[in-house]
Amino acid sequence: MSYVSNNLIDGEEILQTTRLHWLLFLNPFLVFLGAVTSQLFLDTTMMNLISQFLCAIVLIMLVQSLFYFYFTEIVVTNKRIIVKTGFFTINTNEILFKKVESIDLEQNIIDRMFSRGNVKIKGTGDTHMNISGILNPVSFKNKVLSLL
Repeated sequence: MSYVSNNLIDGEEILQTTRLHWLLFLNPFLVFLGAVTSQLFLDTTMMNLISQFLCAIVLIMLVQSLFYFYFTEIVVTNKRIIVKTGFFTINTNEILFKKVESIDLEQNIIDRMFSRGNVKIKGTGDTHMNISGILNPVSFKNKVLSLL
């Protein structure tokens, strides 16, 4: 059972869930590619040390990305939008539908090619929620709009 499904209020049901997009792992992959390339083509002791350092950085970036990817829940219920992040320290960001004023979608051309994007939800007062790098942001936005 997920954190969100264990913490629903009375009469609340999950209507849609989404995840972060796999492009989250692109930066660690590119740094790894640079480290391997420098290891293969440059044969100095200093470059070996640099590539080993880059491999250590890639490992840290990869673990961080894996934790962020697997321990983030993005859920639309019949009453609110919930974004939960974290494993050791759990952070939730929630906004009730009756507090939502607008919902914006940001996608560049690469985001559209890979069905990835950012959703910004603005609520009454100073309430806002930014959800970056989600999978299928158009269907997420449409689901939220259909419930307003």
